[in-house]
Amino acid sequence: MSNKGNYSLKKILECYSQLVKGNFPLYESVIPGKMKYLKKFLNASVANDSNNPLSTDASVLDSLVTDASNKGATSSSEQLLSDSVAMLQPLVELMVAQGVTYTQLTLALKQTFMEAARKELAAEGKKVTDAAISVRSGVHRKEVRASSAVARTVPAAGNLARKSLSLAEQIFTRWLTDAGYRTIDGKPASLPLTGPAPSFDSLAASVTKDFSRRTLLNELTRLGLVQERGDHVIPLADAVVARDDLSEMISYYRAQLHDHLAAGAANIQAVDVGAAPPFLEQSLYANGLSPESIEHLAQMSRQLWKSAFDQLVGAASQRLALDQAHQYPSRIRFGVYFYSESADQPVKEK
Repeated sequence: MSNKGNYSLKKILECYSQLVKGNFPLYESVIPGKMKYLKKFLNASVANDSNNPLSTDASVLDSLVTDASNKGATSSSEQLLSDSVAMLQPLVELMVAQGVTYTQLTLALKQTFMEAARKELAAEGKKVTDAAISVRSGVHRKEVRASSAVARTVPAAGNLARKSLSLAEQIFTRWLTDAGYRTIDGKPASLPLTGPAPSFDSLAASVTKDFSRRTLLNELTRLGLVQERGDHVIPLADAVVARDDLSEMISYYRAQLHDHLAAGAANIQAVDVGAAPPFLEQSLYANGLSPESIEHLAQMSRQLWKSAFDQLVGAASQRLALDQAHQYPSRIRFGVYFYSESADQPVKEK
């Protein structure tokens, strides 16, 4: 076989390998009887690529397709796809309620799939080409080529979750966690505007000296975290939470849910290669509970979170002080959630 033929066969074998490993969603999802489309795709894909002409004997393709039908039909990617749909159900319900359609979502997901393919290829040290991205993502190569210029100017989806706390949020977090600014029962204390610590002036100065007290106070008021009464500042919350504005809430939960899913995905990938899960990701499940019991456990969960929050913020503040001079790019997120619902009731069709 010529070098040209060997190169084409190498490319085909790589496609087949990705299929069996579950990294070929477009063709992994079809029933085994339809695996002939893999042969059709490989022929068309390589034939349309001027740099990779196809000269492989048809019998080789036939054997690959038959083997893939037997080995690929039970891939774990099928289970992952099914479970991912279940995980997305609450999000889809939210999107439907807010007027987001299936067509809009699928168009948006194309870019996400292409970005994920680029990231995986780069991590493997492979050349990131339009053809390679198309094979990994299942997005047609023409669409990949058309989106390449846009992808270079749009931040990756993962970067959307890397939003730092604003200065106002940092000040309020310090207020919540610094014993010098809290009451005996651990709640943020009312502070005089000016004067030595504890005062709002001293609190703001402990975080930044680049902005005036008035600017920072106005921002805290806008966020609904404080209220100014005479010469005192009154805290209106005992946590930094999303405001009632829908866009703010979506941004707030986007960051949290992104990192939660990222932790779970990293753990699954680690286990898949025989490594230990790198991230803490645990939960407690119980059913058969009365509304009163659920309310009791919900309040207990909030108390446990407050204790854990205070301890971890204290430790994080100490570590930040040690690391500040080095400007490390790494970040963490630690979170807790509590959810309850009644037994599922079937939806009655009208």
